[in-house]
Amino acid sequence: MSGGAEPTPRLEEEPSLADGAQASDSSKLKTLLSILKRTVGVKDLASLRLSLPAHLLEPMPNLEYWNYQDRADFFVSIGDYNDPLDRMLATIRYAVTKELKFVVCVLLTQHGRVCKPYNSTLGEHFRCRWDVEPVAMNAQGEHVPTAALKSDSPSVLRLPGSTSEIGTGPRRVVYLTEQVSHHPPISSYYYDCPEAGMTMAGVDQVSAKFTGTAVRIYPGEFNQGMFITLDERVRGEGAAGETYRITHPAGAIFGLFKGSFWPAVTDVATITCTPGAGSDVYYRAIIEYKEEGWLSRPKYAIEGCVYTYEPGTPSASYTALKEVPANRVVVQLQGNWRGLITWTRKGDKTAHPLVNLADLAPCARDVRPLEAQEPNESRRIWHDVTEAILSQQYAKATKAKHEVEQHQRDLAAQRKQQGITFVPRYFEPDLSSGRPQLTDAGRAAVEEERRRPALGAPTVA
Repeated sequence: MSGGAEPTPRLEEEPSLADGAQASDSSKLKTLLSILKRTVGVKDLASLRLSLPAHLLEPMPNLEYWNYQDRADFFVSIGDYNDPLDRMLATIRYAVTKELKFVVCVLLTQHGRVCKPYNSTLGEHFRCRWDVEPVAMNAQGEHVPTAALKSDSPSVLRLPGSTSEIGTGPRRVVYLTEQVSHHPPISSYYYDCPEAGMTMAGVDQVSAKFTGTAVRIYPGEFNQGMFITLDERVRGEGAAGETYRITHPAGAIFGLFKGSFWPAVTDVATITCTPGAGSDVYYRAIIEYKEEGWLSRPKYAIEGCVYTYEPGTPSASYTALKEVPANRVVVQLQGNWRGLITWTRKGDKTAHPLVNLADLAPCARDVRPLEAQEPNESRRIWHDVTEAILSQQYAKATKAKHEVEQHQRDLAAQRKQQGITFVPRYFEPDLSSGRPQLTDAGRAAVEEERRRPALGAPTVA
């Protein structure tokens, strides 16, 4: 990792769009393909930090865009259940909805729309919070999401334990993230919800490659997943001390040469639970996202299972469903990762709804007003770029973006000249565990965000 003065690679001549114009899907496709053709054979697009023209950018900072809390209500409900299998399935439900905005990683398109947020600058940080109610439960032990719905009659959800002791009342999730490295681009993040007895931390780094027919996106070497910890304040019996590690699947953009490109989640995600003192059952989940052919119609199929494992044995590191012995399987999963996902107990033919993503919209987040933010916060850094893109002043946006990038190069050159090594403000620099630790300044920032008055208007992801 380095904060050196290495320049950000950019096109010799960035394709431009006249101010006030609206780019058509075909023009965006041509521009994107002209850029991607120059990257064939490049090992990692993410390390290139491609400087895209303003009309191809999502008008949002990267650190705000990837917040993994599109369904914060599912997150805060994980530790409420008394049954450890319920908690594992609740964690799966959160994992498959955490990016409900349906964006995978570095470059992504949806219905012809390019969705690449701004490259984060070294030391840039972002903070916000979500105020949500946990998932509601009816008299039959069925779970009903109540926040940010796209359906007036959402699917009723079920878990094996059918406990009626799930918590109620508002819960606040605080989010803090900081760009801790520029080459390669890496950020650390932390979530805290005392009301639910939960914290989560991780390192964000992605790698990407253009294969000639698709853009492939996958976790970088420092990205070891998301780490959830349940502490003594958690409601569920035996849940205190329980931890979960959620690994990220891969992604791809298909249809580039058909003129109708679409994203897909691919490969495998795993969720490994280490029990607390109140349980001796070790559960692990494997979720397989079925590969889509670049010429085929997307099916968005998903299969998975929950099985018991033994620490220190091969069962703790299976990466495919076919590796799991039948006698270890507890629950099977199947469905559509854009729609209904169900679970079935082994030996039972009845499938129960775990979550229906088609019913859900992202939960709103609360962000402080611009005037209350520090100069190095994401929205302050990128404000001029965002305002120009939203008003379709693309030349102005490109100029403002270049000014931000040049300022960062100047700072890097100054550090190099003075022999100064960049040190993150909010996170300890050691990323070897994949589980970053807050500094004193980081803990103070989290507490400040928790206690601040609700001045900012909620924002939908």
